[in-house]
Amino acid sequence: MKNTKGFTLIEMLVVVAIIGILSAVVLVALGPSRNKAKDARVIAALQQARVIWETRYDATEGIYPLFDFTSTEGAKILEDIRANNNASSPEQSATADNKNGEIHASLNSGRIYCVDTQGFSGEVDSVAGNGVCKL
Repeated sequence: MKNTKGFTLIEMLVVVAIIGILSAVVLVALGPSRNKAKDARVIAALQQARVIWETRYDATEGIYPLFDFTSTEGAKILEDIRANNNASSPEQSATADNKNGEIHASLNSGRIYCVDTQGFSGEVDSVAGNGVCKL
């Protein structure tokens, strides 16, 4: 009688197949988590843009100049938003007298996240384009 130790080819193939199935299940389960993480990055970038925007408030005129996405920090925010929401750019609008303004961007969930100079920040269904976020 021969005493051999080890696994047969069939046993090894079964183990590899089981590992493949389990890894596929894990990857499918992680998909929504990735999109939520990307949405969180877009939201954080918009919040950061609002903070920078509010620091540029002109108290003597009482106006908010439009956010400058070409500045050093603005370009980084723009790049971060584009990298995390399928290359869609943020948009902004202001009232005619620049007393109020808003910046919004699309999320991977299909919603729009909006921040404005009146202190609102959140998801909206649509944007009026009048410088203020509306639910």
